[in-house]
Amino acid sequence: MIFDPATRKISWEYFVRNGEDADHSSIARELPDTGDIFVVDDLRDRVMVIDRKSKEIIWQYGVTDTKGHKPGYLFYPDGFDIDVFRDWKAVLGKR
Repeated sequence: MIFDPATRKISWEYFVRNGEDADHSSIARELPDTGDIFVVDDLRDRVMVIDRKSKEIIWQYGVTDTKGHKPGYLFYPDGFDIDVFRDWKAVLGKR
């Protein structure tokens, strides 16, 4: 849920709709360039980005409901770091 602290009104919220959606999200942060929401989904062993407009999961790291320690897997993720000072659009444009 995102709200305006000055008005105390909710400007965006996300609800679980089906089996692929988040379960027990602990941390969320708005991405600086797109406004999409980066979410840690603890109990489903993944981190993901939710499109702010469509509320669809548009990116995910970790295999849903599968714990692991190998690349591509997470074991109860409980945080993240985002480098907000990097020009991510320039980095992605080089691909």
